Amino acid sequence: MPAVTVPAQASEPLCPDELFNLLKLRQTGIEYRTHEPVFTCEEATDILGDLPGVKAKNLFLKDRKGSRYILLCTEENRRADLKRLASKLDSSRLSMASNDDLAQLLGTEPGALSLLSLLNDPQHKVEAVIDADLQQADLMHCHPLSNRCTMAVDMELLLRLVGDSGHSVRWLSLES
Repeated sequence: MPAVTVPAQASEPLCPDELFNLLKLRQTGIEYRTHEPVFTCEEATDILGDLPGVKAKNLFLKDRKGSRYILLCTEENRRADLKRLASKLDSSRLSMASNDDLAQLLGTEPGALSLLSLLNDPQHKVEAVIDADLQQADLMHCHPLSNRCTMAVDMELLLRLVGDSGHSVRWLSLES
């Protein structure tokens, strides 16, 4: 697989078109669907039909003090117990981060959050936590910074892009 180049300290966030084109270059034959904007997993499921890969649910969380931000990625039907997750992460209480935090830290909007959003976090203020049950996934549904498109991204490529952006991924079992 060719080297993946991610702007490490871009002054401007990547735009959806730039990321879309990067993914098409790096993953030959990538499957994707363009669609009306979606804001929930349920809306996406209704639209995506037979797009291969794991349908992901992404939650943007913050701790009580607002000093720690976490992007949690799990399978769409998995219930996220935030109290248990906070304990596993040795964190204070976790709650959903605001739309303003999402825009400021990851340069994206509600409904467009995915692990690819970390490419817009050159300061590494957001931690990536992925449900350990997704380790065996070959393809994962991701929005390329837009909730108007969903791509079936190769998991190896996705993890390489996240790593090349300077983020590490923490795999965590969300089971009890």
